Formats: sequence, structure tokens, C-alpha cells
Amino acid sequence: MSGRSRGGFHSQHGAPRPSRSLARGPALDPRMSDEEAIFRKVRGILNKLTIEKFEPLVQQLLCVGIGTENVLKGIIILLFEKALDEPKFSAMYAKVCERLAAEGPDFEPPNEDGSKTKTPTFLKLLLRKCQDEFENRSRAEELAKNAGSFKDLEPGSEAFRQAMAAHAELGAVRTKMLGNIRFIGELGKLDLLSERVLHSCIVQLLADVETPPEEDVECLCQLLKTVGERLDHDKARARIDTYFSRMQTMKATASLPPRIRFMIDDVVELRENRWVRRTLQKEAGPKSIMEIRLEAHEDQVKAIGNRRERAIGMQRIQRMREQMRLGNMGGMGHDGRELGFGGQYSDGPQPDMMHGGDHGMYPGMQGQDPYGGPPPQGFNGHGHHGGGSQEYNGHQDQFHQQQRRGPQPQENFRRLQQMGQFPQGGKVSLRPSTSLVPGRRGSGQHQSPQRPGEAMAPMGRGAAPNVPLGMQGRAPIDRVAAQKPKEKIKLSKAELETRSTSILEEFFGIADVAEAATCFTELGAPKHLSQFVVQAISMALDRKEADRESVVKLVSHFHETGLLSTPKLLIALEAILPEVEDLAIDVPLVKKYLGKIMAALISLNILSLADFVSTLQKGDNQGDDDRQDHHLLGFTLQNLAESEGAKKVAEMYAAAELNLMEYLPAKQQSEAVLLGCAETYGILFLFALQSMRRELATVLAEHLSITAIQEGNGTAGVKAVRAWLQSQPVETSKTDRFVFHVAVAVIGHIASSTTATAEATALKVDSSRWKELKVSEKKAFEVLATLLRGLAMEDTEKQKLIVYGAQAWCHDHGNPKGLMLRVSGHLYDMDVVEEPAFRAWREEVTDEFPGKATALIAINEYLNWMRTVEEEESEDEDSDDD
Repeated sequence: MSGRSRGGFHSQHGAPRPSRSLARGPALDPRMSDEEAIFRKVRGILNKLTIEKFEPLVQQLLCVGIGTENVLKGIIILLFEKALDEPKFSAMYAKVCERLAAEGPDFEPPNEDGSKTKTPTFLKLLLRKCQDEFENRSRAEELAKNAGSFKDLEPGSEAFRQAMAAHAELGAVRTKMLGNIRFIGELGKLDLLSERVLHSCIVQLLADVETPPEEDVECLCQLLKTVGERLDHDKARARIDTYFSRMQTMKATASLPPRIRFMIDDVVELRENRWVRRTLQKEAGPKSIMEIRLEAHEDQVKAIGNRRERAIGMQRIQRMREQMRLGNMGGMGHDGRELGFGGQYSDGPQPDMMHGGDHGMYPGMQGQDPYGGPPPQGFNGHGHHGGGSQEYNGHQDQFHQQQRRGPQPQENFRRLQQMGQFPQGGKVSLRPSTSLVPGRRGSGQHQSPQRPGEAMAPMGRGAAPNVPLGMQGRAPIDRVAAQKPKEKIKLSKAELETRSTSILEEFFGIADVAEAATCFTELGAPKHLSQFVVQAISMALDRKEADRESVVKLVSHFHETGLLSTPKLLIALEAILPEVEDLAIDVPLVKKYLGKIMAALISLNILSLADFVSTLQKGDNQGDDDRQDHHLLGFTLQNLAESEGAKKVAEMYAAAELNLMEYLPAKQQSEAVLLGCAETYGILFLFALQSMRRELATVLAEHLSITAIQEGNGTAGVKAVRAWLQSQPVETSKTDRFVFHVAVAVIGHIASSTTATAEATALKVDSSRWKELKVSEKKAFEVLATLLRGLAMEDTEKQKLIVYGAQAWCHDHGNPKGLMLRVSGHLYDMDVVEEPAFRAWREEVTDEFPGKATALIAINEYLNWMRTVEEEESEDEDSDDD
């Protein structure tokens, strides 16, 4: 969001500032301009906006006559004003923006092919306004500096009054600033602002961790509280981790007051709790009338002294809340309208959900509970407490006052559920009818609900008053049960395991696949097949090679006959894989044997390498830092390479998105260990680029040492390295990541020989020596820049990979202070990477290359300067052309 000049939306972009006085007065002034009249209507609509009236008022807003871009700008200003004045309603105003973006007019010219532009006018103006409001947050910081302290001033003096006024203004500005940040977050939650924009805001707020402004830290905490859950996904998890690491650094700053430190703690705790807020931390938002009445009713139920009656009332309230959450009771639907029962929209006066109009607390209660039983103990026919607990009697006057208010919006949803289905005739009416009310007022009788098209069952002599609703005309339960066929006696789990073991012992003796399959089928337990496979593989791992081959044939037979699907086989593997480490104690080569079985099953297309890897992840103990899964994967890939060939295995490896590094023990996860492991299992072809990079580091050290460069022998060395690169196989040099690995090797060779040596990173060099090292670094870049330019000339994607190479090397070596910034400067000054490539790197959100957030923070100001320079040069060129 940075890069634009400050100054405010309304003055800089020529939009009319809607006057606050436009909403005053009973009639429109005939001298008022069309735009002013529209703004007055818009302000009136926003003043009346509630959850219940959301849809009709938004429709009015869309029809006020948005005919120009200036009107759209004015509406955006009004929306921001409302969101800042009423921050608790930010989510609702953000929904208004979402509707305007989707259904409002678009003034953008069409593309050359006649299609509409991807970004409508409203979103472009909204983004510009968000940017201006975000950058104007510095006003609070300026006011805080000017306000000073009034503790040492004499009360009543002019200086004291001025200081108090300054602090009052500062409080108002801070409230507006936080409301603006919250509104930006709500817009981000609705995808009206992209993740790139939100990340840009966070990076700017985290720019200064040594002396952070209080206002920036407060804005950062508010933004993360609002939109952190959306940003904290797997793809950007590393960036979020970096943000929180820098926040912990901020927290340690002595200049920050305790209030701000506690804010940081709250955000950290919120993330640890998966962005679920505690009850006390939840921010109050807009509520429907239905929700408010339900809360009031809950307070009344809590005051009931009788525990059983109170429990019954709370259970009913919980059921109502669940229906409301699912959209089956009153509340705001997806379009903002108030919902009736079953998700149907309802208009007009409706009976009271809790109080039942004149019928007392529970609708229609006359000596009978409308929920299908006698009334709760202690209640009389009017819903008041007539005995039992005395605490509730004091609330009778309050009930009478509520009953005198007349009809309320909702009827209790349990009544419609008792019907079995909704009445016919289109729209559902919530007005009670004789078929719905359990008993007429004063009748003292309970009438069962009547199904449409079905006569009411008589309640006189011969009727079955205790037959449940909907069971009339059905056979008695005991008669239905008597007609069920007798179930076949099933074997217990222990008996199945014993018989399976016997079948497998015989199978390993005669190796007859068909006979073993027939014996298992005769057990009559097809659901036991996954466990049968677990037993078969487990027993084969401790037997000879021929038995393991027989197990593969048996599993293949079950798969071909349709008895064993791939999901069932994966269930079996989920049971086997966690036990491998324990089996290795008795069978040291168990991973080699199991790897060969897995490779055979993959070659037979019974399961894929991706299936095996995902199951291995499920069965693995994620908290074990010493896991040895790379051995099992290594043996599996080795056997696959022997049977399928290197090319096909490489395709499988890529399709499974497998990264063998992740399966190394945590303390051994390095490229050197990875390549050593690959070399051990004969799968180095899967890491051709990493292997090439390791060899390139050796070539660079041989031909382009720092000493040779300083002695002026760089030209010959560059020729030798270029010839080596050109000799690489085509399948290696033409891959997308070739440039990345070359860049990592080159940048690492220069840095590790100059400013990133162990001595330099430990800060054990004096200033003169440090200056010499930086000069050597720059000279080495001047020599080796020709190599990188030749690989990425005028190719933005390849130039972007060079930046990622610098980022990756810095991350792997602990981000030496200032290195990323210096390397970026060398790459830009020496025309290796141009500004569009830096911009593409900055805007891309990916977790493929670690350390992006730290690198972005390190060079953010430099990128802003770079863009400014490019824009000025572009303007100069345009003026020269004119």
C-alpha cells in the first residue's frame, strides 16, 4: 500500500466531500445539487442500517442513482465515516462494500477484446481510500509527541487546559485510527483487499522493531486480531512466524508501555489458540432483535430457583441458538434479511417466541407443556410459578409487563418441528393456528398437531393417547422386531485374528493365493480384510524373501477381485507404519523389506507414491524430532528406480510433491545430509540441481577465489565457470529452477568469502577490516555479475529466481546483518535484476522458498526507493518524447 503520496482521498482525487449537514432537515432543498441529494439519501440509508433491514436498505442504496465515479467516491467516504464512528459495526459496513463491489455500476473502460476489467471501479476507489487512511495514521503519532504530559502542570492553568485538549484530541484520533484498521481487516476477510495488500500493511507496521511507534504496534495488533486467521495458512505460515518473531522483539523494547506489551501478548495467545477468542475477548457486534430477546429470556431463566426447571429452560435456549446459527430461526441470512423458521423470510407481526402473547412464558401452556409432556413442576396454567421455588415469584410483574407489549417477532420453533413438515401454500406463516397451538386459551386440553391431509386422531375411548406423534397406523414396535430375520452369529475380533493367523501360516507353507483368498472369504467378515492384510505384511517382514513376494501377490489378488480397494489398503498401512520402529528392534532390516513391498505395490498401481507418502505422514508421530522415515522412503525409491527407471521415478516424486528433507531427523535437516542420503540409496538423480549446485561451489572456489579476483584473474575464471555451466545436461540446465541454484551458489561463494565469514558474522572485525570486506564483496559481484546476467537477461521470471536465491542463502545462514540489502543493491546496480522483477518478487505469496518475510522487511524501504526512481525515470522519458 506504500508508494503513493499522502494527502487524503477527498482532496487529492477530486471527490466531493459529503457534508454532515445533508442528513438534517425534513425536506430536500431545491437548490441542492444532484450529488448532494444523493449523499443525503445515502447517509439516511446508512443511519437506518441494521441486521434486520440490511437487504432492503442495500437495495435502496444500489438504486440511489450512482451515475458517476464521483458519487462512488463520496459513498466510500460516507461508509468509512460510519465504520470509524461505529467500529463495532465494521463487519456490517464491509458487507455493504461487498454488495456494492458485486452489484454496483462499473465505470472502467472495457479491455481491447471487449471484456470487462477484472477489478471494478468500486474496488479500485476503495483500495485507494484504504491506502490513504492507512498512511494518515501518522497523525496520531504527531499528536502524541505534541501532547506531552500534564501531570507536572498546575490544574486550571492555560497550559494545563491546552494539554488536556491535546490529549482529548489524541484519544479521538487513536479511536478513529484503530477503527480504520479494523475496517480494513474486515474488508480483507471478505476478499475485497487481497492478501498481498494486507501483508504490505503488516510489513510497514513492523518496519521499526528497535524503536516502534506505539500507534503502529497498536494498529498491528488490531489488524492481526481482525484478519490474522485468514492470513495464517500453510502457504504463508513462514511469513506469519516471522511477523510474530519481530513482535516479540518489539515487546522487549523498554520504551513500549505495559498496555502495548499486553496487546502483543493477547495477539500471540490468540494465534496459539488457533484464532479463537476467549469469551471476555470477543468484541460485541451487531445483534438482531431475535438475539437480544433470546439473551433477555436467558437472564430470566437463570433466575429460576428450581434446578430442573432452569435446566429445561437452558436446554431450550441452546436448541434455539443452534437453529439460529443454522439459519432456521430469526437472524440475518446470507443477504441480510431476517430469517423465520426453516430459513424462510418472514414479514409482518408474529407471535412471541418466548412469551406466547397472552399465554404466559410458554406458548399455549394451559396445564400442559407444548413440548410433549406435563408442565414443569411449580408452573400454573399461565406460565407463572405457582409453587416450588419461591425465587421466581418476584419476576411475575416483569412477565406481565412483557406480555402487555403485544405480538413479538418469532414463535417457538419446536411447534413446527412437531408437525413433521411445514404447512402447504408457499410462504411459511408464523402466525399460530388452531392446528399448531397445543391447547386453546382457557380450554385446558392438549390437541396433537394434525398432518396435512390426515384426520385428527380422536382422543376419546379407544384412542391410544400414549402413541408417539407420527406412529398412528404403524405396526407395533414389537411386531416389527419379530418380523426381522435372525442375524448370523459373528466371530469375535479375537477369533478372527486367530483364524487369520492360521490361514496365513498355511499360505506361507503352500503359497497358494487362491486358496488363501477362499479361506478368508469363508470367514464371512469382509470388513476384517484390512486387518488381515496388516497381519499378512507384519508376518512376512520376519520371513524369507519368497514369503514377502507371496504377500504382494496375495494383496494384488484381493485388489484385482475388488475386495481390497486402495482406501482399505491405506487403512492397513496406517496400522503398520507406526510400528516399524518397534519392529526394527527384532528385525533390523525391516525398513528395507517393507520398502521393497511398498515399491512392488506402487509398481502394480495398487497405490501411488503420493498415497504412500500421505499415509506415512498420518502414521508418523509429528512430535518426534528423531524420526527415521527417510530410510523407509529411501529404500522404497531405490527399489522403484530399479524396477521402473529413473525417469518414471522422478515423475512420481514430482507428482507426489515429496520433499525428502522433511523426513530427515530435525537436527540433520541440511542439504549436505540430504545429498548424502540420496547418494546412499542411489537416487541422486532426484536431486540433480542440488548436486549441480554442490559441484558448482567447488568449481567457483577453484577458478574464482577472492584472491584470484583481487589479483585481476577474474576474466579467465568466469570463462571457465561459464564453460562448466554450458556442459551441464539439457534436462538440468533447461529446468525452471536452474537459475535459482546457480544464483544460490554464486551469492553464497561471494558472501562466505567476504562479509559472511565466521569472523565477520561474529562481529569480531574492526571498522577498517569490515570496510575492506565490503569492498571485496562488491568487486566479486562486479566480476560474477556477468554470469548471472547471461542466465537471466531480460527475463523477469529468471531475475525473480535470482532474488529468491539471495533470500534462500541468507535464510539458511541466519540472515547476516545487512547482507540481503547489500546483495539486492548489487543486483540492481549491476543490471542483473531489474525493478519489475523485484516488484514481482515482492508481490508473490509463496511458501516454496523460506525466509520471504524477513527478506522483505530487510529491503522494503529500498524497494520503495527503487520504484520511486523508476517512476521518475519513466516521467522523464515521457517528457523527452513530448
